Amino acid sequence: MILLISLLFCIPSLLFITVLVLGLSAKRKEKIDILNHKPCAILIPAHNETEVIEATLKHLISIIGKNDEIFVVADNCTDDTAKKARNTGVNVFERFDKQNRGKGFALDFGSKLITSNYDFETVVVFDADCLFEPDSYSKLVSKSQTANSVVQSQYLMLSPNDERIDLKISEFTWAVKNDLRARGMKTLGLGCHIQGSGFAFPTSILRDISLASSSIVEDLELGLNLALKGQPAIYFDEAKVFSYFPENKEGAASQRKRWEHGHLGMIKMFPKYAYKAIKNFDLKTFALLVDAAIPPTILWMLILSTLSMLALLLNIYIENSFLIFIPACFLITTVLLIFTWFTYGKSITSSIKFNDVIDFLSSKLTVYSSFFKKPETEWVKTKRDVKNELSHGEKNDKS
Repeated sequence: MILLISLLFCIPSLLFITVLVLGLSAKRKEKIDILNHKPCAILIPAHNETEVIEATLKHLISIIGKNDEIFVVADNCTDDTAKKARNTGVNVFERFDKQNRGKGFALDFGSKLITSNYDFETVVVFDADCLFEPDSYSKLVSKSQTANSVVQSQYLMLSPNDERIDLKISEFTWAVKNDLRARGMKTLGLGCHIQGSGFAFPTSILRDISLASSSIVEDLELGLNLALKGQPAIYFDEAKVFSYFPENKEGAASQRKRWEHGHLGMIKMFPKYAYKAIKNFDLKTFALLVDAAIPPTILWMLILSTLSMLALLLNIYIENSFLIFIPACFLITTVLLIFTWFTYGKSITSSIKFNDVIDFLSSKLTVYSSFFKKPETEWVKTKRDVKNELSHGEKNDKS
């Protein structure tokens, strides 16, 4: 029993450690010819995005190719999102369905319209509050068309305010998960998770799958389903997409709650996906699933630290060498994250003090405890910051 419990936590710990080490040491440059890609559609699901939709569309219009088109699905909107989108000259579909609500259903609606009525080689899924870095759109499309595969760009969330320590810490943990661990998984020869925005689909693959989902982590499920079909997404960090965390407390809290409750809820689905992977002797998908089942970084460290203390106490009464595995994994992971904080994350974390981290951990405990009391199960739109459209297009140079 002690061995089984140790393995239950040590296997994901060892994978976490391995991908971090490989991510830190991975080579980042991958050349890709960005000239003359075949026609591409950009699909944007938008629910009440009046604050940002025009700025995002103007940005995309300025970077797409002459044979590319933009499609907005104004999903259950009660504001003028559709009107503002039409004013920019892009294609706009309006969808009203109070029963099937959420991003997954909007994407499925839009993808079916595009694949049934248009002839595009690639479809890029993009959120209404995101922007591409220069040349990244062309790099993403070209990579997907060259590899004939689903490709996930580097998708980072940035803090709009260096004085908001909670957002700077979130920026760091987001980068560790979405970029560093993804690079490590790629070095291991594994696929990557779909991260919600900035990913490209070959139309031939998109036609054969359904994106309809009521899950608040539909992107994570999509990546696992693609891997089970033998079509895992490829991580490509030369194409870069970014967005900003909301500064208003209501938006930041609801966004954090939705993401982390969704991630924790995904862990409940581990047995179903694990059974399918093991049944097909698909070790690569199983490894991707284990990575998906690792809780958010801070919660994972809290779990390991608690188990480590229990194991050390228990070892006083029961001498068992397996009890040392979990504390050893915790120690190695802690040292590695501290190293990551001062190297990879230096530009993000330089202004953060130790007591700021303690305060942030306290706020996280509230989010995690609410999962067991009343977990978030439905898609809830994040309250946007009210800013002028020009500010939406500016990137924080420190990031």
